[in-house]
Amino acid sequence: MALTAAAVHSYVFMTRISRPMVSRGNACFASTNTSSVQSTQPPSIAATHHLNHTARPLENFSPDIWGDRFAALPFTNSELEWYSRKVEDLKVMVKDMLMNSVDDPIENILLINSACRLGVSYHFETEIEEQLSHLYIALDQLMDYGYDLHVVAVIFQVFRSYGYKIPCGT
Repeated sequence: MALTAAAVHSYVFMTRISRPMVSRGNACFASTNTSSVQSTQPPSIAATHHLNHTARPLENFSPDIWGDRFAALPFTNSELEWYSRKVEDLKVMVKDMLMNSVDDPIENILLINSACRLGVSYHFETEIEEQLSHLYIALDQLMDYGYDLHVVAVIFQVFRSYGYKIPCGT
């Protein structure tokens, strides 16, 4: 099943509209400890620092040439329902692509990398984990094909970002 660039762009646009802007703790390209902020200050100062609301000086920037046209998109309920259905259809299509691309493992890893970079991988966490666990078992055979540096770097990054231990050298 081929996914066109227009379908990917519409999927990304619609998932950005439909999802709340909340951090989901995604494993893609993020540090493993994002839940707490490390402070170099002593505990007493760090604990009371959030209570002191210091006012930051505001700059007086010139108005944006685009206005607020992109900040507020007026959607009717029928349009929002149409976009929601379209997002669900595209999610199913991408899940099928993830599960059916077992013939070419590099294509699968590049697809996972693209989903992470687009910020939509949280929709497919179980499928990604399942595919990576299967690919990790066959990693030795996968690395014997002599891929170029970019492909090897993507393999390394994707596996490492999901917590798989991959040695740096052989």
